[in-house]
Amino acid sequence: MRLVTMTGAPTLRQLHLEERLLQPFPRDIMSWTGQFYSEVFNGFGDFHLRENDYAFNHRKFGGKAQSITKDRWVHHTSFLWDYGVKNMDYLKIPKRAPEY
Repeated sequence: MRLVTMTGAPTLRQLHLEERLLQPFPRDIMSWTGQFYSEVFNGFGDFHLRENDYAFNHRKFGGKAQSITKDRWVHHTSFLWDYGVKNMDYLKIPKRAPEY
């Protein structure tokens, strides 16, 4: 889904325009953020929107949360920026885990 392209427009201005045109449905919002982040991470690796997560190659590095009401929505993204391998031992394997 490519809504509008404003060549040379500041990113924030572009986001506000696309945000107003976007329908408040989970898949549409995810598709939109996937396109946005694929441009942001261009050149850093093989970025993908996989199921409901953001991944480089087959490794999840981000997730999202959404709240959608009548004609408003909020989308929150969290990225794993840096971590200590030892700290991963504190995490539990979730009951529902993606295939990748």
